[in-house]
Amino acid sequence: TNSVAIGASGALVNLGGDLRACGRAPDGRGWRVELECPGASTSARRPPTCRLGSGAVATSSTVRRRWLTTQGSHHHLLDPTSGRSRSSGLRSVTVIGATARAAEVLATTAVGQTLAEAAALIARSSATGYAVDDAGRIHALAGSEQYR
Repeated sequence: TNSVAIGASGALVNLGGDLRACGRAPDGRGWRVELECPGASTSARRPPTCRLGSGAVATSSTVRRRWLTTQGSHHHLLDPTSGRSRSSGLRSVTVIGATARAAEVLATTAVGQTLAEAAALIARSSATGYAVDDAGRIHALAGSEQYR
């Protein structure tokens, strides 16, 4: 249902941590969202915020949903070629994109890649966002400044 059809000029919906915005935010400048950056070190700068107009935000991370086995630490994001937890140098990726579905797919795919590969994938998809590397540093991806 269109938010205007039910009497609202805009809406922001949280779907299990992923966000979808449409219509007009109360201040007219976009919904102000503090982004979660799982795995960022305590010495890293504050989590970034964005102004989200019509669009979506999704985060995928290897920080949560972890367990230990006799072979070591594992997480829920698997490499389809090996069936094992992916290891790429990134702890989490947050994507700001046009739709929640696209943002979620990009975030989950990107967190299994190197920073350079993730940045290129997200840019090719006309999206942007942030990545947290294994050292806990937050990296702003190309285009993220337009949402500040």
